[in-house]
Amino acid sequence: MYVVKRKELMELIEKQNRVIYSCVYGSSIEGLYIGFYFNSSDFGTVDLIDNVDCDSVDDFYIIKETKQHFKFDLDCAQREGLYDDDKEYVIYEKNDIESLIHVLNNILGDYGGKKDA
Repeated sequence: MYVVKRKELMELIEKQNRVIYSCVYGSSIEGLYIGFYFNSSDFGTVDLIDNVDCDSVDDFYIIKETKQHFKFDLDCAQREGLYDDDKEYVIYEKNDIESLIHVLNNILGDYGGKKDA
């Protein structure tokens, strides 16, 4: 993985159409996103962690309070739209993603996913 500014991220997205990245805030790396080509001055983004399949914030509070199961909404995308040329992003390379997939696959064998009440 490596750090780039917005212009470099835009060039990479335009070249390969999809890029997995995170945002840099000071000394922390946050989020996990898929960036995709939107137009020459902006890019689209899909949040891989924080996309809950519900229609409103109120729905999420109901889901949380009633402990309902819910799904990721990985079809939900938006424009990045910040236009901050100094913003920094971490670009994940193929071997980084392969390592993540390997770790997740190893966990899946023993994973129940539910907390006992």
